[in-house]
Amino acid sequence: MRTEAQVALQSSLPALRQEIASLLQQHLGVDRDRALSGLAFTQLHPGFDSLDLLELQLLLEKQLGFELEPPAGNSPWPSSLEELAQEVLRQSQARGGKQDESLQLATANAEGSPR
Repeated sequence: MRTEAQVALQSSLPALRQEIASLLQQHLGVDRDRALSGLAFTQLHPGFDSLDLLELQLLLEKQLGFELEPPAGNSPWPSSLEELAQEVLRQSQARGGKQDESLQLATANAEGSPR
């Protein structure tokens, strides 16, 4: 079964941002519009810590169907929704289309998703 996150990944960065905002809302109670405002995770949710980031990462991996690699070298983990969306898209593109067949979706599916 295709998830909305898989559709978002194949369609566009804005759709992926929306999907991450939905996860933040569902699992941490963060307002979607506030999540999309560009604030750091620590400004979005009181007490946001590395465990919250790990939970968000695991939720994304489950929905996207592939594991996110840790940042290279001493690079920090993404600290905002925007940085996370860009990193997920970068890693997806770096995989060179090697994702599961379920990730190979038409953009039209994403445009039909209710948001």
